Amino acid sequence: RTGRTADAMSELRLALEKMVELKVLPLRTAEARTALGFALLQSGEPTEAEAFFRESLELRRNSLIEGHAAIAEAECGLGAALAAQGKPEGRLVVERSLPRFRAWGLADPVYLALVR
Repeated sequence: RTGRTADAMSELRLALEKMVELKVLPLRTAEARTALGFALLQSGEPTEAEAFFRESLELRRNSLIEGHAAIAEAECGLGAALAAQGKPEGRLVVERSLPRFRAWGLADPVYLALVR
């Protein structure tokens, strides 16, 4: 948001490495992976973003109840990353998950803009 995406990605990578090293709760590392995925998506690196969204999605599915909006957030990110790579299933993933994500009171407006 500050125009310093490369700095933000570097800091997120370092934070994520430290979180893993310290064995931070999986849901917290999922948040960092999602943030990094959206930063990568925004900077035009959808293939790398896809990997972070997939990791976040797996962690969230293993930790949260089915249908939780945080799962929809990771699904939307994954769908956007797939769509940015020209994969048709990406749009379908976004269309399926976006209503739950959008309805979430904690949905980040920047993330929402990236998946629309």
